[in-house]
Amino acid sequence: MVDGIEHVSEIQIRSEAILIKLPRSIILDQAEIHPGIYRNLLHHEVTTSKNLYKLFADMMFHPLPARLATRLLHLAQQHGELRDDGTHLHLELSQTDFGQLCMGSRQRINKILCEWQAAGLVAGCHQGYVIVDPEGLAATIENTNES
Repeated sequence: MVDGIEHVSEIQIRSEAILIKLPRSIILDQAEIHPGIYRNLLHHEVTTSKNLYKLFADMMFHPLPARLATRLLHLAQQHGELRDDGTHLHLELSQTDFGQLCMGSRQRINKILCEWQAAGLVAGCHQGYVIVDPEGLAATIENTNES
Protein backbone atom coordinates (compact mmCIF):
# COMPACT_ATOMS: atom_id res chain seq x y z
CA MET A 1 0.00 0.00 0.00
CA VAL A 2 2.71 2.48 0.93
CA ASP A 3 5.18 1.66 -1.85
CA GLY A 4 2.62 2.07 -4.66
CA ILE A 5 3.34 -1.41 -6.03
CA GLU A 6 0.38 -3.70 -6.64
CA HIS A 7 0.25 -6.72 -4.35
CA VAL A 8 -1.82 -9.85 -4.51
CA SER A 9 -3.77 -10.52 -1.35
CA GLU A 10 -5.86 -13.50 -0.43
CA ILE A 11 -8.54 -13.60 2.21
CA GLN A 12 -10.77 -16.36 3.45
CA ILE A 13 -14.09 -15.50 5.01
CA ARG A 14 -15.68 -18.27 7.06
CA SER A 15 -18.88 -16.46 8.00
CA GLU A 16 -21.13 -13.76 6.60
CA ALA A 17 -19.26 -10.51 6.05
CA ILE A 18 -19.42 -7.24 4.20
CA LEU A 19 -16.27 -6.46 2.27
CA ILE A 20 -15.42 -2.85 1.42
CA LYS A 21 -12.72 -1.94 -1.08
CA LEU A 22 -11.18 1.45 -0.37
CA PRO A 23 -8.98 3.22 -2.89
CA ARG A 24 -5.37 3.68 -1.80
CA SER A 25 -5.70 7.47 -2.12
CA ILE A 26 -8.45 7.61 0.53
CA ILE A 27 -6.35 5.60 2.99
CA LEU A 28 -3.29 7.80 2.43
CA ASP A 29 -5.35 11.02 2.73
CA GLN A 30 -6.78 9.82 6.05
CA ALA A 31 -3.33 8.82 7.27
CA GLU A 32 -2.10 12.36 6.63
CA ILE A 33 -5.00 13.76 8.64
CA HIS A 34 -4.67 11.14 11.41
CA PRO A 35 -0.94 10.29 11.92
CA GLY A 36 -1.88 7.55 14.39
CA ILE A 37 -2.73 5.41 11.37
CA TYR A 38 0.96 5.38 10.40
CA ARG A 39 1.94 4.38 13.94
CA ASN A 40 -0.53 1.51 13.84
CA LEU A 41 0.65 0.40 10.40
CA LEU A 42 4.27 0.49 11.58
CA HIS A 43 3.38 -1.46 14.72
CA HIS A 44 1.57 -4.06 12.60
CA GLU A 45 4.52 -4.39 10.20
CA VAL A 46 7.06 -4.72 13.03
CA THR A 47 4.91 -7.35 14.77
CA THR A 48 4.45 -9.26 11.52
CA SER A 49 8.20 -9.15 10.80
CA LYS A 50 9.09 -10.35 14.31
CA ASN A 51 6.64 -13.25 13.99
CA LEU A 52 8.06 -14.14 10.59
CA TYR A 53 11.64 -14.14 11.93
CA LYS A 54 10.53 -16.32 14.84
CA LEU A 55 8.88 -18.74 12.40
CA PHE A 56 12.09 -18.93 10.35
CA ALA A 57 14.16 -19.56 13.46
CA ASP A 58 11.75 -22.24 14.66
CA MET A 59 11.85 -23.99 11.30
CA MET A 60 15.63 -23.89 11.15
CA PHE A 61 16.58 -24.79 14.70
CA HIS A 62 13.77 -26.84 16.26
CA PRO A 63 13.16 -30.53 15.64
CA LEU A 64 10.01 -31.67 13.85
CA PRO A 65 7.98 -32.53 17.00
CA ALA A 66 8.44 -29.00 18.34
CA ARG A 67 7.53 -27.48 14.95
CA LEU A 68 4.39 -29.61 14.73
CA ALA A 69 3.38 -28.80 18.32
CA THR A 70 3.87 -25.08 17.65
CA ARG A 71 1.74 -25.28 14.50
CA LEU A 72 -1.05 -27.26 16.22
CA LEU A 73 -1.17 -24.87 19.18
CA HIS A 74 -1.26 -21.86 16.87
CA LEU A 75 -4.08 -23.38 14.80
CA ALA A 76 -5.97 -24.23 17.99
CA GLN A 77 -5.68 -20.65 19.17
CA GLN A 78 -6.80 -19.24 15.82
CA HIS A 79 -9.41 -21.79 14.71
CA GLY A 80 -10.08 -24.17 17.58
CA GLU A 81 -13.40 -24.86 19.23
CA LEU A 82 -13.05 -25.47 22.97
CA ARG A 83 -15.14 -28.41 24.23
CA ASP A 84 -15.15 -30.61 27.33
CA ASP A 85 -12.80 -33.17 25.72
CA GLY A 86 -10.30 -30.63 24.34
CA THR A 87 -9.88 -28.11 21.55
CA HIS A 88 -11.32 -29.35 18.27
CA LEU A 89 -9.64 -28.36 15.01
CA HIS A 90 -12.07 -28.78 12.15
CA LEU A 91 -9.58 -27.97 9.43
CA GLU A 92 -9.12 -29.95 6.26
CA LEU A 93 -5.40 -30.48 6.77
CA SER A 94 -3.93 -33.87 5.96
CA GLN A 95 -0.75 -35.28 7.41
CA THR A 96 0.89 -34.37 4.11
CA ASP A 97 -0.27 -30.77 4.61
CA PHE A 98 1.20 -30.74 8.12
CA GLY A 99 4.41 -32.17 6.72
CA GLN A 100 4.64 -29.31 4.24
CA LEU A 101 3.79 -26.72 6.90
CA CYS A 102 6.41 -28.10 9.28
CA MET A 103 9.07 -29.13 6.74
CA GLY A 104 8.76 -32.83 7.46
CA SER A 105 7.50 -35.97 5.77
CA ARG A 106 3.97 -37.33 6.07
CA GLN A 107 5.41 -40.51 7.57
CA ARG A 108 7.21 -38.62 10.37
CA ILE A 109 4.10 -36.52 11.05
CA ASN A 110 2.07 -39.73 11.31
CA LYS A 111 4.60 -41.27 13.73
CA ILE A 112 4.63 -38.16 15.94
CA LEU A 113 0.83 -37.92 16.00
CA CYS A 114 0.57 -41.62 16.90
CA GLU A 115 3.05 -41.12 19.77
CA TRP A 116 1.09 -38.10 20.96
CA GLN A 117 -2.21 -40.00 20.76
CA ALA A 118 -0.72 -42.80 22.88
CA ALA A 119 0.50 -40.18 25.38
CA GLY A 120 -2.94 -38.51 25.52
CA LEU A 121 -1.81 -35.20 24.03
CA VAL A 122 -3.97 -35.28 20.91
CA ALA A 123 -6.77 -37.39 19.49
CA GLY A 124 -8.00 -37.88 15.99
CA CYS A 125 -11.59 -37.41 15.05
CA HIS A 126 -13.41 -37.88 11.75
CA GLN A 127 -13.36 -34.13 11.06
CA GLY A 128 -9.84 -33.22 12.18
CA TYR A 129 -7.86 -33.28 15.40
CA VAL A 130 -8.56 -32.71 19.08
CA ILE A 131 -5.88 -31.18 21.26
CA VAL A 132 -6.51 -32.93 24.55
CA ASP A 133 -3.49 -31.61 26.50
CA PRO A 134 -2.26 -28.22 25.24
CA GLU A 135 0.11 -27.91 28.20
CA GLY A 136 1.70 -31.22 27.25
CA LEU A 137 2.18 -30.02 23.68
CA ALA A 138 3.68 -26.78 24.96
CA ALA A 139 6.04 -28.82 27.13
CA THR A 140 7.22 -30.56 23.96
CA ILE A 141 8.32 -27.16 22.66
CA GLU A 142 9.83 -26.07 25.97
CA ASN A 143 11.81 -29.31 26.34
CA THR A 144 13.30 -28.61 22.91
CA ASN A 145 14.27 -25.07 23.91
CA GLU A 146 16.06 -26.33 27.02
CA SER A 147 18.16 -28.89 25.12
